[in-house]
Amino acid sequence: MDHNDLSPAEIASLLGAARCPQLTKPPFQRSLGETYRQLADHLPAGLARLLGDDLHLRWRGSTTISYGEFVLRHTAQPRLLRATTAPDLGPLFLDVPPPFLGLLVARMLGNRASRTREDFQPTSQIEQRLAGQACRQIAAAFCQMWREILPVHLADLQPQQHPLPPREMAADTPLVVLRYGCRREENELVLRWIFPQGWPVRVIHTAVAPYCPAGAASASGLAHPPPAGPHEIVAQLAETRVPTAKLVELQVGDILHTGKDVDQPLTVRVDGVPRFLAHLGKVAQRKAIEIVQVLDPQTPPTADSPHPADGSASAPPAAGPHRPA
Repeated sequence: MDHNDLSPAEIASLLGAARCPQLTKPPFQRSLGETYRQLADHLPAGLARLLGDDLHLRWRGSTTISYGEFVLRHTAQPRLLRATTAPDLGPLFLDVPPPFLGLLVARMLGNRASRTREDFQPTSQIEQRLAGQACRQIAAAFCQMWREILPVHLADLQPQQHPLPPREMAADTPLVVLRYGCRREENELVLRWIFPQGWPVRVIHTAVAPYCPAGAASASGLAHPPPAGPHEIVAQLAETRVPTAKLVELQVGDILHTGKDVDQPLTVRVDGVPRFLAHLGKVAQRKAIEIVQVLDPQTPPTADSPHPADGSASAPPAAGPHRPA
């Protein structure tokens, strides 16, 4: 089964989340291959803010290689950047060839020449700073590609200083290599994103997890559940809509009234997914929450549904009873 031919909705259904309402949205209907092509549009848009609009990147397709082959290819020339994300979905690698990086840095320094050294390495502080800025823009475009399925945030992007450890994963683990290139005179400069084939499945599984039966990811044969690690937990007080005219007039000291009762529980989201209801309180002079209900994955919460406002906004009252957490 070629994952590139599947859509997020199809993968989610295989994971047992066929009743998830998100699956009807357009981003879940596009195939993964189409999603990868979209990155070709996001990349130039991000880099244009640094370089102008005359650097055109194009989608050059994707290939699949084994992790063992990947290690052998990059041991001789370790030039990779390793990225981690929040939530932690496993390793990503960004391969920016020295000529490509040199071109980006030269453009940012005002040098419009098309030729750059094949062995370019940023040496001065200004070159290092600009190279880092360019790579962060590339990484941000990658995260934006997944934004409508699951908000993925870049947690770190660091040079892979040493050859890749062969124990990182099994040698036969398939990796997806996304290629994006721009032609400069007679040469084409290509940057690559590399990640385990199961990485997109982890993204989709995390997005639809409340609608998946326990163990669905491993049972389906698509991928294992997201790895253990830190997860973002947000206790959401309230949502609402306010007219623009009211919003721009807000001043320090203004009080925003809410249509939500002070005793109504808060929705607690884990990695953006509603998982619990809770009450707000404090412990040892620190804000805390007390879990009062585990949400049914098949029944989205309504406790903090937005209240269309006629000039007032939802927010908790300034004072209220404290509950122990």
